[in-house]
Amino acid sequence: MRPDKKFVKTYKLPDLFTDSKEFSLFCSSLNDLLLIFKDEFVQRKIVYYFKTGTKERQQKISLCVTKESIMHLFGINYYASDERRSEKEYQQPSFAKEFFRDFESNKLNFSKCWVESLSKVEDKMSVLIYIEDVKTEKVRVGEHGLLRKIPMTNTLSTPKTFLGLGLHHDNPEFSVPRTCLNLQEDKEAKDNKSFKSVYKCSKIVEYERLSNGEWKRIRLEDFSKQLQAEKAAKKKKKK
Repeated sequence: MRPDKKFVKTYKLPDLFTDSKEFSLFCSSLNDLLLIFKDEFVQRKIVYYFKTGTKERQQKISLCVTKESIMHLFGINYYASDERRSEKEYQQPSFAKEFFRDFESNKLNFSKCWVESLSKVEDKMSVLIYIEDVKTEKVRVGEHGLLRKIPMTNTLSTPKTFLGLGLHHDNPEFSVPRTCLNLQEDKEAKDNKSFKSVYKCSKIVEYERLSNGEWKRIRLEDFSKQLQAEKAAKKKKKK
């Protein structure tokens, strides 16, 4: 379960801009990223196979980016007409699913997006532009941990582009992303053992959910030969 949301002062997203052109460019960038999520992640399941050691058994984790998980990855606290001014109001639903549904129907209202700061949103967007890297050999898998009281059952990260995702096993079948982190700027996250001790994937399998609810495999990437070659090269170098 998610920990109780703590009350923080929030601001209406458009009010944080003084230049209309800058706001227009920002909205365009955010929409472009949402489109990537819609086309590449929604209704998909990505299964990562990895080993924590040479002699260890192969493990796997499954990722699903649900519609209600996407809004929070951008640092948007809630989607509503009015500001929440008390602890009680802040505990209300965030309407994250409505946020994404409005995007899908071209009705996204940025005036309903409430955030702690513009810098926090821009910080997350600066790494979310690399979100598709988590479907490639660039991704690394980390084990469970705790970051700022947020429990993570696993993590995904892309070391060269500094994207970090904290996952939580909310569903018996898969994990969902709970938080997005800029590992270049967030030293506490970067030094957290869940992002520091990470593993390469030997295989990534992607599935698409059909209208009948079943999963159909649409892609398989096998990196086992590449990992074996890297291991052999390291051994040769040591001699």
